[in-house]
Amino acid sequence: MAVSNYKADEKEATRNRKKLMALVKRPENQVCSDCPIKLSQNAWASINLGEFICFQCSGIHRNLGTHLSKVRSLNLDSWNDDWVANMEKWVASVCRCDGWKIHICDDASVRLSHMDGKIHPIHRECDPEK
Repeated sequence: MAVSNYKADEKEATRNRKKLMALVKRPENQVCSDCPIKLSQNAWASINLGEFICFQCSGIHRNLGTHLSKVRSLNLDSWNDDWVANMEKWVASVCRCDGWKIHICDDASVRLSHMDGKIHPIHRECDPEK
């Protein structure tokens, strides 16, 4: 999903900040998507990947380039409706379990990643031990 680049006005940003804070308070979103660090007040997000990330991982995402990950601060940036809708969509489609993360991709393929940073294709039975 392509995300817009327009800056939200104050009213839109305030409304969206409340939505974001509700999203990040959900138990499945209280830990960085890329490492085991618990998210703090200065959390970040990849708006096109729909992941909440810590400050350290935000730097890694920024170095990947905006064609792969568009990073925004939950507190410092003015979030528009488009970005929040994308986060809500992707947060609902990612399942985290014991350090494993299941990604449902646009092409309907499924990938499994672990906190060790390795990406694994899903086996038929979705068993990470295989």
